[in-house]
Amino acid sequence: MRNEYRLKPNRALSGRARLRPHPCNAARPPIRTVEGLGTDGLHAIQEAFWEKHGLQCGYCTPAMLMTAVELVEGNPNPSHWLIPALQEVLATLPQDEVARRCEHCNVSWAPVGQPGDLFTDPHLLATGGLVDVFISRFGGDGKFAGLPALPVEFGTDRQRPGLQRQPPRIGEHNTEVLSEAGFTAAEIAGLAQAGVVAAQTG
Repeated sequence: MRNEYRLKPNRALSGRARLRPHPCNAARPPIRTVEGLGTDGLHAIQEAFWEKHGLQCGYCTPAMLMTAVELVEGNPNPSHWLIPALQEVLATLPQDEVARRCEHCNVSWAPVGQPGDLFTDPHLLATGGLVDVFISRFGGDGKFAGLPALPVEFGTDRQRPGLQRQPPRIGEHNTEVLSEAGFTAAEIAGLAQAGVVAAQTG
């Protein structure tokens, strides 16, 4: 409304008129339109629509943008509804098409059907996603196994954090731990001889 106030006669002032606020100008919630999404350039969702050509007509596109913004801003943790929705859509597509779309949008993905598939997954192997970790065992030295690294990357070159040190072998720190607990060297040796604690392997 262009006029915030309207002139209304005040009979108590002998015919003189004064300004009174119009009821329609009471406190109203702000109206947000697609033109006001980006404060400094395009909004992130506008950028995504533009980059991926997710555009339709001049009526539909603003509505889709505003709906997407409301979904994201109103659901900071949308996994409870987003993941089932994605599963419903992806279930209708062949695996090759899913792979093509993920590659096109730079979405990290892997066709892992069982845990054992991780060890031969080309994406994990190419990006350092598997870390060689020594797994010790009773009665032997153990062996190295590739375990998934943390799913994080740092810097512009997208470096993954590596392994700082290998996990302790079975029994490796028996003496240090038990000594701090107050056991003497003779008592620790007796515990090991009795099989109460495992002897160090390797």
